[in-house]
Formats: sequence, C-alpha cells, structure tokens
Amino acid sequence: MTERVPDASAHISERMWQDKVEQVAIINGWIVDHKIPMRFNGRPFTTGKAGMPDLILIHPRGHGILYVELKTERGKLSPAQIEVAAALKANGAEYYLWRPSQMAEVEERLGRWRKQ
Repeated sequence: MTERVPDASAHISERMWQDKVEQVAIINGWIVDHKIPMRFNGRPFTTGKAGMPDLILIHPRGHGILYVELKTERGKLSPAQIEVAAALKANGAEYYLWRPSQMAEVEERLGRWRKQ
C-alpha cells in the first residue's frame, strides 16, 4: 500500500504564498507593487478600489505588466475581485490568479526574460 504524501501547498497561508511570489519576481528583476493590509478595530482593510489584485508586477525592460491575484488552494474570489479581473481582461491586461500548486507556472512566467 502506498502512503499518501500530503501536498505542502495545501497548507500555505496567503501571506506566505505572496512572500514566495514576490521573492521569485524580485529575483527575476520585476518591480513589485502591493498594498499592505492594515487593521482598523480588528478588521483588515486596504486602501484603494476593492477587488484590485494583490500584486502589480512591472518588467523594467518592457516585457509586461502583470496583475496578479493570489489565493490559497481553497481561497475564493470575492464578487469585487471577479468584477476587477473581468475589467482588466476586457482591456487586454495580463491577469493571473495564482495558487501555491502553480509554482512552476509562476516561475516560468516570471523567469521568462531573465536571460535577456
């Protein structure tokens, strides 16, 4: 009988996942922008438009501007996030919803221009 090995990505928090993606982006030369959540009366909030992606990644040599929403394996998009994602895509933006199980895809996209 084969023992099932638990997938480590299933237990990663969104904060830890964001840290990993940011590290990969920085290593590959991307400019990283994200809004830092704050707390008010014990409730988290961020400034700006509700539903905006977690990260905006800008390649300094013209290889793209990425709008990236990060979720845990089970995390769901809010209605505002769905609305913003649709608007970004309708305007030709490069939008991604990345989960920890997609690390290989993240590394491929962010590392695509590293050698150029």
